[in-house]
Amino acid sequence: MKKRFGFSWRLAATGIKKNSKLYIPYILAEIGMTAVFYILYAMSDIELLSAMGGGRTLKIVLNLGSFVMAIFSLGMLFYTNTFIIRTRIKEFGLYNILGMGKRNIAGLLVAETVISGGLSILTGIAAGLILSKLAEILLAALLGVTPNYALSIDLPGIGMTLLLFLIINLLVMLKSVIKICRLNTIDLLKNEKTGEKPPKAGVLLAVCGFIILGIAYYMAVSISDPLKAILLFFVAVIMVIVATYILFIVGSVTICKLLQKKKGYYYKTEHFVSLSTMSFRMKRNGAGLALICILSTMVLVMIASSSCMYFGKETMFNERYPRLFMNEIGIKAELDKSSRDIIENRYRTLCNEIIEKNNAAATNIMDMEILWSTLRFKDGEFSVDEKIYSYDALNDDRSDIWDVCFISTEDYNSYTGENCVLNDNEAICCEYGDRFRADKVRINGELDYTIKERVEDFYRPGAVSSSLGKIVVFIVNKLPLEDSGIFQGRYIRWEYNFDILGNIEDNSEIANMAREAGNKVCEEFENKLVYCLGERRDEAVEDFFALYGGLFFIGCILSFIFISALVMMLYYRQISEGYEDRSRFEIMQKIGMTDADIRRSINSQMKTVFYMPLLAAVVHLCFAFPMIYRCLIVIGISSLSSLLTAAAVSVAAFAIIYTIVYKITSNSYYKLVK
Repeated sequence: MKKRFGFSWRLAATGIKKNSKLYIPYILAEIGMTAVFYILYAMSDIELLSAMGGGRTLKIVLNLGSFVMAIFSLGMLFYTNTFIIRTRIKEFGLYNILGMGKRNIAGLLVAETVISGGLSILTGIAAGLILSKLAEILLAALLGVTPNYALSIDLPGIGMTLLLFLIINLLVMLKSVIKICRLNTIDLLKNEKTGEKPPKAGVLLAVCGFIILGIAYYMAVSISDPLKAILLFFVAVIMVIVATYILFIVGSVTICKLLQKKKGYYYKTEHFVSLSTMSFRMKRNGAGLALICILSTMVLVMIASSSCMYFGKETMFNERYPRLFMNEIGIKAELDKSSRDIIENRYRTLCNEIIEKNNAAATNIMDMEILWSTLRFKDGEFSVDEKIYSYDALNDDRSDIWDVCFISTEDYNSYTGENCVLNDNEAICCEYGDRFRADKVRINGELDYTIKERVEDFYRPGAVSSSLGKIVVFIVNKLPLEDSGIFQGRYIRWEYNFDILGNIEDNSEIANMAREAGNKVCEEFENKLVYCLGERRDEAVEDFFALYGGLFFIGCILSFIFISALVMMLYYRQISEGYEDRSRFEIMQKIGMTDADIRRSINSQMKTVFYMPLLAAVVHLCFAFPMIYRCLIVIGISSLSSLLTAAAVSVAAFAIIYTIVYKITSNSYYKLVK
């Protein structure tokens, strides 16, 4: 019994060694995924996050990243193990003929899984322990904070990583054992030569695929409401995935049949063998190409969006916090000007008392009243629609909803230093998030304004937009409070923002000034206020940059993993097909096919289908672009040019990587079949 047990382990080690071309990439991939999972899991509990203001936000992002990594690892190891088992089925058939029963072969698979999985998990955890500190330093650099250089070991992280990948290896092993046990000896020997029939009813499937893809594309380009775009984004993604699989499987078969009908193309040395083998197993090839396309799309979307967020974070933060102190009071709109002045002067006085007491000075003051309301714009007229505040995000149309702000010329001139003069029926327009193209507007059938001028570099009022990004600001002679019933029940947003000359870090009284002043004003004028808010730029900076830095960090890691998985998929695809095609090319060599002919045939086969996934991924990205932009608007990214630049750079860089992979995998295939 001991000898049989030892023989199984020796045979398993020999099998892994002789099939090193299959097992080394598999083991390296599992080592990488193990290390990355440990890094993400362990980093969610590092001292750096506990000490910083935005640590809580970043912990959520890292935990989400580790969850995505766990799901991806399970799917990827299942997928690549399928190639290994398929390639070795004939070997297992020979073992069966030589006297090994299904139970012995199953034991051999268990031994191979223990050896490869144990080596991968232990090496991966060791690599994770070493690289986690490097990842922590990189994250600290992205966040602009000082890292802790002391090496630490996260025992819960090691335990969770060990448990996860033990379960994954157990599931992979069970799948392999079940597959082998279901095949008889003849199947084991002939499985390698068994082709897959192309799918039936190709035309009908193709039509369904185009319809599904067309609906998904239409959703992506037609939805203008950012919130609806977020809710339907994953629906569109699922539809694109389904359509991609259908079209690649059916489309690949159709292309092969069309090319075979072209005698001038088909009956050439460089095309004949490659096209014959492609059509023989195109159902499986099509599914593989579809998965490559989907992975490529994921990488492009992730790199473009995360890099746009990270490199645009300074602009977003400056727009959100243009002053050190950001103070905002909601005053009921029915109050007259004198009553509002009393409240505003009281707040100014409280702030100035604290500032003067501490021998400091306020500078760069922004003092502005903003009449704010969310309205529906249709046929050149803004109107109230109560459904705006209680709506179904999936069914109600919000494409014509705007946050409308009115600012007086007095406040505008005070803020900009200009001397703007307007008639009562004239307005200056400034929009954010979308283009407001009307030259004349009517407010609730009562107020009419002609757009005299459009400005772009004006202060964006407020931080929260009910329309999720679409804001239009009208500078007018006076706020239309008494002139229209549309603003009854609304409120005036008074913003009093300023900087302080000097350092406030060591002065808690000035640091808490806005909060203390706000509390007193709320107590004194409780019945006249809607809300009172006070924020400090220096308090918000850590949380803000932690979010965007963390998302970029996760985006970089996951993009690297997805690209690595893509390389491994392409490699296994070429290796498995190389083993299958070796005998066919041997026959062709015997009847006069040279090495140069083989090289041309391989290049023909790969170029025919290799760049199809990349091209389809770029098309997917182009159609998804409007929806991605709408989603980014919600978190404050309104620069379309930045997203376009990030997308273009991402596509160019990925295309270069993809081409390098093409060269490497084609050489691996050539070495097997020549």
